[in-house]
Amino acid sequence: MAGTKWKSLGSVLALSLCDIVRHREPQAGRESRGTFDQKELNGILLSESIQEVAGAGAPNSHPAAVSGLKIFRMCALILLEKANDIELLSSVGEYRPSDRHVVLPLFRDGILEHVYPAFFKAMSHPDHVGVALSISMAGYVLGGSSYFQALLFGGAWAGLIYYCCHDIYEGYVTRRLGTDMADIQANYLQSPDSGFWVAEADVNGQTKVVGMVAVAGRKSEEGAERFDDLNGGLAAGGPESARGAGDGGHGEMPHVVVVFPWRRKSLGSQLMQKALDFCKEHGYARLVLDVSSPQTAAISLCQKSGFVQTASHSDTHANRWVSRLARINVMRMEKFI
Repeated sequence: MAGTKWKSLGSVLALSLCDIVRHREPQAGRESRGTFDQKELNGILLSESIQEVAGAGAPNSHPAAVSGLKIFRMCALILLEKANDIELLSSVGEYRPSDRHVVLPLFRDGILEHVYPAFFKAMSHPDHVGVALSISMAGYVLGGSSYFQALLFGGAWAGLIYYCCHDIYEGYVTRRLGTDMADIQANYLQSPDSGFWVAEADVNGQTKVVGMVAVAGRKSEEGAERFDDLNGGLAAGGPESARGAGDGGHGEMPHVVVVFPWRRKSLGSQLMQKALDFCKEHGYARLVLDVSSPQTAAISLCQKSGFVQTASHSDTHANRWVSRLARINVMRMEKFI
């Protein structure tokens, strides 16, 4: 009897999945194509196979079956909606002046979101943990066995570390907004050796900017001097960095940002590929970008795209002690084309 009930419940869930897959309304992105892609075709074939196995032996209205059916419908709809969102990406096109009011906040938010990861990574370092405990203990003793004083001293140390992390990223944003991002049209689009693109997607029936990428053409000597300046005037990278010397130039990718809801949906890879294609068209031997150590997602994307780390340094535009307390390393990633 128990086996029959479970079989009946399984039939209901299977038929429910078939109903959701076969009768869901087309999304905006699908209507523009006018045909099924391979993923949707596989889903339909799978639903037909499940329906054949399930048969017609569904129960009428058992409470347990009804509850399980509702939960299953919710889960299946959520999963299918996530799958549909991946296919809603419309295009990656050249930056337009009308995109400025969206691109600048996107750039700022995309950089400042790394403050918290940098802070937590710095505070988890054994040296910082030891200092925090020591300072808290000192506050406890000086305050006459006061737990409040211990928390106050420890919080002051954590606040200092947060300030250092924030100062580095905020300073970078301020510096960029005053240089190349101040006039994107002039610094990128009017230069034949540079480019700036935005990714647009259909969100609730409206086309919105959900990502951006920029490439600046550099001469080999110019790029080397710039990186040495960031590195405190010290040569870095060894033989691999020198491989690009004398190759006539390379592409530098100073900005690549994707809004949070659209990450892990191959959008970053598409923007990266756009930059690589641009470099190939212009005869650049390699594409270069600098990423900070807390940007784990960006580092992973670079590695998947074939980039390798050729240099690293801990000196930033901020004060040297600020950089040391924040424990942020800047890594140079390169891909030879």
